[in-house]
Amino acid sequence: MRSELLTRLCRFQWSTQRSSWVVDNCEIPRFGKACGQDVLSPINPAMLTRTSIEEKECYHSPKRRALGDSAPVPVDANAVSPPRSPERHNVTSPTRVTRCEPWKISESDFPHEGSRHEQLSFLVRYAQLAPSTYNSQPWMFRIDERQNIIDLLSDASRSLPVVDPHDRQLLIACGAAFYQLRLAATHFGFFYSYELLPDSESNVVARLRLSIHPQHNSFGSSSLRRPMEEEKMFNAITHRRSNNEAYADKPVPEDFLTSIKTSVEEEPGVWLHWIKGSSQKTRVADLTAESMRKQVEYQPYREELFKWIRPNYNSSTMDGLPCGSVGISSINYWMGNYQRSNNWAKNAAEKKHLQTRTAPVLAVLGTRVDSDREWIIVGQSLVKALLSCTMYGLSVSQHNQALELPQLRSQLQEILGSATVFNHVVGLPQVILRVGYSREGEKELRPSPRRCTDAVMMVEPVVNSTVTSPTGSPHSQ
Repeated sequence: MRSELLTRLCRFQWSTQRSSWVVDNCEIPRFGKACGQDVLSPINPAMLTRTSIEEKECYHSPKRRALGDSAPVPVDANAVSPPRSPERHNVTSPTRVTRCEPWKISESDFPHEGSRHEQLSFLVRYAQLAPSTYNSQPWMFRIDERQNIIDLLSDASRSLPVVDPHDRQLLIACGAAFYQLRLAATHFGFFYSYELLPDSESNVVARLRLSIHPQHNSFGSSSLRRPMEEEKMFNAITHRRSNNEAYADKPVPEDFLTSIKTSVEEEPGVWLHWIKGSSQKTRVADLTAESMRKQVEYQPYREELFKWIRPNYNSSTMDGLPCGSVGISSINYWMGNYQRSNNWAKNAAEKKHLQTRTAPVLAVLGTRVDSDREWIIVGQSLVKALLSCTMYGLSVSQHNQALELPQLRSQLQEILGSATVFNHVVGLPQVILRVGYSREGEKELRPSPRRCTDAVMMVEPVVNSTVTSPTGSPHSQ
């Protein structure tokens, strides 16, 4: 199969008279439709990968198989390609693109004259840009238009039972999405109150209850006074990126670190500790690399990870990890080599060790106890830290491998020592961040893919909910 594939990849011919590519005797026009594919721009033969060739209708049609490789097949512009099998690369069936671009959102598009559902759905568009482990996006949103309620629910189908058996990282991700929902509500002038875990018998993580501000008679008023810090965080949502490359050898100003720490610790029970010394950073780097090596030796971990690996930013999926972010080249991804060799994991562990050890500063976010509520709260603090770094022009990425194995998490507590003592209780680390500046000349970072808003929405009434007039600030809990 592979030798046949390589042979086909080498059979590129250029037809100048017909302005088309001829690939293995199958004509592909430069523009328009060919073999059931939409071609919106000139095709570069170097970009025709295993998928783009094999999914052409001409390679799957009975006529093609009957005639053999030497017989040309006429191009049918209306042909439909067969669906790609999700088992081909041992991955889960991913979410398909439906012509949406979640990251391209502008506040000027807010539907001031739209329906209640349109306005509340617009807030969700900002919430769904939150970070999550493996970019699994383990959330759903439910809107009750009648009572102006938005529920954030956990999506168990997107949980990670191997790397996250207690749903700790799942709830942290949901907390991050919920805080971005709060930022959007504040920005567009909504007065709200919220509740975490409103129903212990359901998968509702948090509930946002919106109301019309007493001084205004419509939703989405832009004249309300909004906290300047939250306004800056809101504006940073669409600019936030995870920079997994090495950082420049440039110190982070102390006033930036102080401001970020103050913002994070505004959430009840959350603490942040900066690791600046080279010896402590090296010890954390050792734990990170050790965790990666141990995890990749565990077959269930590898299987779970592989389910979320996607091609490098040219996929038709809207979730998961680009293969390059875990040290797998595009060629090895399409050929499936990474599933038979752990060399990529060894290289990735060495890279993580170097990046962690040489980072200007590391941040550890933690809580006093481990509980669902604490994890949701620290998720909100995590977004504060990430957006604050974006505001200050800092690069940031999560390096949580040392927290995914209980024994290594305990060793991290020992490294932190008395720094994590909070009200005489030794704190529990929940998130590790690497913070610094991007290197000069580094190319612009692409955002991780996201599902379309319709894919994360459920529109149905919220059971047993009553409308109450919120009192105090828009942030009362």
